[in-house]
Order: sequence, then C-alpha cells, then structure tokens
Amino acid sequence: MAAEAESYIDDAVSGLSAKATPGTPVNAVAAKATLTFINTVADGELITVGADIYEFASDVAQSVAAGNIAVDITAATTASTGTLTMAAQPGANETVVIGTAGSEVTYTFVGSNPQVGEVDLGANVGEAQANLVAAINGLDGINEPHPEVSASDFLSDVCTITALAGGVAGDSITTNDTLVGAGDGFAAAALAGGADATAADAITAVVVASAIGTEPVVITDGTGDKLVVTASVAGVAAESIITETTCDNGTFDVDHLDGGEDGTVGKAGDIWFAPGYLYVCTADNTISDANWQSVVIA
Repeated sequence: MAAEAESYIDDAVSGLSAKATPGTPVNAVAAKATLTFINTVADGELITVGADIYEFASDVAQSVAAGNIAVDITAATTASTGTLTMAAQPGANETVVIGTAGSEVTYTFVGSNPQVGEVDLGANVGEAQANLVAAINGLDGINEPHPEVSASDFLSDVCTITALAGGVAGDSITTNDTLVGAGDGFAAAALAGGADATAADAITAVVVASAIGTEPVVITDGTGDKLVVTASVAGVAAESIITETTCDNGTFDVDHLDGGEDGTVGKAGDIWFAPGYLYVCTADNTISDANWQSVVIA
C-alpha cells in the first residue's frame, strides 16, 4: 500500500513539473521616497519631485516662481508686524523707511506734486496719514505697492505695518523714520512676531497641492512628520524620478524614487513552483502588476 502511495505522489510531482515552471515569481513593487521634517517650513522653500517643483507660499497672492506649484501655508503662518505712530503732520523732507537690508523703500513727505518715492504731506495730519497708507499700498496712483509689506489705516494715530508673507523672515524687515513730532515714529527698528508653518501643516498643504502635480506619483502624509512619495505605477522605471528639497529642516532619504521591483510576467492560470511553495497567476501579470499568489505545500 505504501508503495502505491509513493508511486502516486511521484506521478503527481512529475505531472506538475511538466506543466509548471520552476522558480519564484514576484509581484511588482512601487518605488518610493520619504521626506522627513525635523522642524518648521518657510515661505519660498522647495520640494522637487521629477518635473514638479512645489514652492511653499505664505502670502495671499501665492507668489511663486513661474512654473512652480504653489503650496499654500498662509493660514499656517503668522505675519510679522510693526506699528508707526504719526500724531503730528510731518514737515517737508521727513521720511519713513521700510524694507529688508538692500531692499528698503523710502517715502519722503513733500509739500506738493509728489513723485515716485514721495508722499504729499497734505493740509493736515489726517491727510498725511491717508496719503502715506495709499503710497505704501500702491493706491496713490504714483507709487508701486511695497513689495514686502502692507499698511493699515491709521487708528488713533497708529498704523500697523504687516509683512505680506507669513513667517519669521518678516522679522528682518527694518523700519526707520525721521519724523520729528513728539512720540511719532516706529515702535521698533524692525517688524516682529513672525512664525513659520509647522511640519504637520506643511505636509498637509503639499498633499493638497499634489492634486495638480504632473508626475505619476501619489504624495501622502506618512507616520510622524514625514511626506511619502510613491510611484503610481509599480516597477523599477519610476526610479528615474528625482527627489530634492531646499527645506532647511527637511531631508529626503533618497535622491530619486527607490525600491521599485518589476513583477514576473505571466498569463492567468500560469503555475510556478519552488520548494515548499506553489505560485498561481490569478490574472495576466505585467511588470507593473501584482497578480501572483502563493500557497504553502507540504
């Protein structure tokens, strides 16, 4: 009886060997890359995924370089501010100066016919205040809007100057004046109070912005402060997609998508075998598919 059973098994193995392929087929694996943040993210920093360049923007206008995809972190940042007091009507040639080093804009009060960089001192302090606000905001028909700040209307002789872009970089915008009225002038030598976006907020914003990306990838929020970029199509071909960043507090684990693996090509019903395992192709499988399933045999 034992001999008959052994013969039956030998015949079955022989038949399987004639119809199946020896070896271990594999399913396709998608290449990926992970960007890890260790702190905040600032306006203007970039994340590159292939041809897509994502640029963090913290201003209402979402100002980014041509061709870049804006990542809106405006609500996740705090804009720097400062105050200017002007209770007395300024005299001719008194000035207000605002801007980062090398980019300062000077507003000079004049008695009449103001030109670019000048502000009509008006008939009284109220007119001078309104004219200065209009000049800073580019609404006086003479001056262009200040490239870094906006100005609020004066309230109780105090105007609030606010950085256009949120973040700590706005704290470097200096403020200076030659106003001679008692108590008039800026409260501090620079704007203050700016705060950058947290890593979590920045990651959420990138995921949202990736909806208009052109590269064949899926960008998701990973565990912790991580941004995961995964190829949409599995296989090694996606490993050609580069990954870079200019974020001071962010680092990719690889400089291109990595870890991709091509699947074993097969037809539905194909069978492969290896010691202890039987593999069946449940549907036609290309190098980008994962239709191989295994069964443990003993």
